[in-house]
Amino acid sequence: MLEEYRHKNIGKKLLGHAFGEAARMGCSIVNIGIVEENVRLRKWYEANGAEHIGTEKYDFFHLLVDI
Repeated sequence: MLEEYRHKNIGKKLLGHAFGEAARMGCSIVNIGIVEENVRLRKWYEANGAEHIGTEKYDFFHLLVDI
């Protein structure tokens, strides 16, 4: 992400838009998956209305890095 776009509430606006569109289409629940170890991101989602409902682990999910 480019630094000049950080801390301008863009993510919050996008999340609000996504929630609004989901509600407009009749959805009452939105599931968001994040990497569990990203505590900062989890706290951000929770501060913006998300609720942690569980954790799932996938053995086949791993980070591929091409160097």
